[in-house]
Amino acid sequence: MDKKVKHLIIDIIIFGVGTIGSKLILFLLVPLYTMTLTESEYGIADLVYTIGQFIAPVISLAIYNALLRFGMGKNEKREDVLLNAMLVWIIGSVGTLAFVPILNLYKAISPWKWYLYGYIVVFFANSNVAAYLKAKDKNKIYALLSIAQALILVVCSFLFLSHLKWGIGGYLLTLILSNGVIAVLGMLLANVPRDLSKAKFHKSLLYAMIIYSLPFVLNDISWGVISSTDKVMIEMLLGGTLLGLYTTAAKIPSIINVITTIFSQAWTLSSIKEYENDNDINYYSKIYNIYSVTMFGACIVITALTKPFIHIYVGADFYEAWKYVPLLMVSAVFLGIASFLNPFYSAMKKSKNMMVTAIVAAVANVSLNFIFIPICGVWGAIIGTLVSYMLLAIIRMVNIYKYLPIKYNILKHIILTIIILVQALLVSMDIYGGIVSIVSLMVFIIYTRKDIVSILKFGCGFIKNLMQKIKF
Repeated sequence: MDKKVKHLIIDIIIFGVGTIGSKLILFLLVPLYTMTLTESEYGIADLVYTIGQFIAPVISLAIYNALLRFGMGKNEKREDVLLNAMLVWIIGSVGTLAFVPILNLYKAISPWKWYLYGYIVVFFANSNVAAYLKAKDKNKIYALLSIAQALILVVCSFLFLSHLKWGIGGYLLTLILSNGVIAVLGMLLANVPRDLSKAKFHKSLLYAMIIYSLPFVLNDISWGVISSTDKVMIEMLLGGTLLGLYTTAAKIPSIINVITTIFSQAWTLSSIKEYENDNDINYYSKIYNIYSVTMFGACIVITALTKPFIHIYVGADFYEAWKYVPLLMVSAVFLGIASFLNPFYSAMKKSKNMMVTAIVAAVANVSLNFIFIPICGVWGAIIGTLVSYMLLAIIRMVNIYKYLPIKYNILKHIILTIIILVQALLVSMDIYGGIVSIVSLMVFIIYTRKDIVSILKFGCGFIKNLMQKIKF
């Protein structure tokens, strides 16, 4: 087995341990949220969190992207890169204080503005620490910290929501504490204080890092627009109850997002290393084929299980959310494809291209939300999300191909897309959902049987030969 493929799989396993552990815990917390919060409270709490994800890239200048890329580079001293990133964190955190009162203009989140500020600051710090751990190749520590963060979230959630009944404030406080504690632990384990003591400030390096990161700001804002405008419009036009149902439905695709998250973290590191060395197109194409087939297959299986699963997964008041899940699952597949291509922009230092593709998708999302939410309600938001993610994936596939001619199988993509779309629509309409899902899975297996066999052989061979070498 190719050495670079082995290294990628090792990183996937390492990140997988941390991500599956942490994401599983977070996924299992949703029943607690739906039992201790009303639909409206849960919707508002998640809205504050989503807006925090939207604001964070602005105050941080998305500098953690430069911290990872420059920290892995051969031309800069890693400690100096860290110093610049921490300076941006301090300046951004202090400067944001002046803008907190503006949040009073949005009545739905006004009572929670200081929680929102606290979350943004600690999230920024945690993002810097995570990037620095990866840049230092301390991936095992990063994975363990991910699990630790999830465990802290569990303890705080039960304490603040189930025991103390603090509602929205308790939900937000758990986010702040889990990010804050892990940021401090990460700084200690990454030897941040020691490394900062050896660092020197270089104005030119800071300028280069900011120039590199600025397109990521608009890219992240665009992601924030896609993930927040539908929720804001649902809250304003349809009310907090339907927002709570939509928020609950959007949690289920997080299962497939686990695959995306695990792979993206490992793939980002691998693609940067590979681009600076061999830049092997066949390697990129092979990994992409394995990844995309896995995503489509996971979508079919999870969609098939959605209705019976959500019946036992959430409180009775949230059960109706199941019908929104299948099309959101399809959206998650195309988000995953776009996420696979994202690291190439970092490796090639073409963050402007990445920014433009994200802006196009965000504009499409906002436009479709304004058109369809007033007409179709929650379904309008789902249409906007699905179309914008499909558009983003297609644009990035075309754009990346100009620089790296990855061998996409377009016919396979079209056929698999038709399969998951038909299944999703019929399951959502509750039309012979079980039979449709079984047929969809059978067609998928028959059509991709060669890919499935090669994936299984590849995985089994690697695990047999290398699992013993992985020591945490």
